[in-house]
Amino acid sequence: MGEIFTLKDFENIHIVINYSADNDKMPGVLELINELCLMVNEAFPINKKEILIIFEPQRKDPIYLRESKTIMITPHIEQWNAIVYELSHELCHFGVINEAPQANKWFEESICEVASYYFLLKMAKLYHLKYLATKEEKYKRYMEFVATYSRQSENFKIFSTGDLVIGKDKALLDVLQKNEKLREYNRYIAIKILPVFQTNPQLWECIQYLGSVDAEHPYAFLLQWNTICQKNIGIDVYEIIQTISFFPFSFPLFCSRPPC
Repeated sequence: MGEIFTLKDFENIHIVINYSADNDKMPGVLELINELCLMVNEAFPINKKEILIIFEPQRKDPIYLRESKTIMITPHIEQWNAIVYELSHELCHFGVINEAPQANKWFEESICEVASYYFLLKMAKLYHLKYLATKEEKYKRYMEFVATYSRQSENFKIFSTGDLVIGKDKALLDVLQKNEKLREYNRYIAIKILPVFQTNPQLWECIQYLGSVDAEHPYAFLLQWNTICQKNIGIDVYEIIQTISFFPFSFPLFCSRPPC
């Protein structure tokens, strides 16, 4: 295992670069991850438990290992866009106290895909402001990376999320319950829900309770999640339920340029 770095503002978050990396690039990537974690921690707590983040570029996919409190991500340290995208997703899983039951893990995956878009775009806005203030090229490069990465990520499968949630599309529900990581479907759900989180960022506090729900039917799962959130923190998730159950959906899905 490579050298272990601890984030400046998080004594519980440790970074390992598990390959031969350019040491000159380390300060920049540690600053990036620290900034991201500050932003995530404002949305939902990630400063309570120890977590190890390992850069493993040889891996095919990122992963959060709940038992060992370890996140493995696949980018090299200079790929800031991919770091934010993957790490936001895995930190979302870290923020869920207990993972969702197998029947509805596809929904947790979709929510964590929302986190990827949400924090990618928020970091773009932050770094846009930093660039205006400092004129440092690293902040400008990050904004360019975000624009490119967002366009590359717009690969999704359009389907009736309402039919999925009410159980009408039994074939798709069966597929997702067996394989929750079907990214084209996760991504489509995510970009439908994204505006709800952007308008109501307090909803991030609700993700911790996804593993507290035991209902298997998707709609019953969402209603029970809503009840638990209302009881524990006084926040309802009804707008999320409406958005993927009944609301019409129109394009464009989200801005693929860094916000001004």
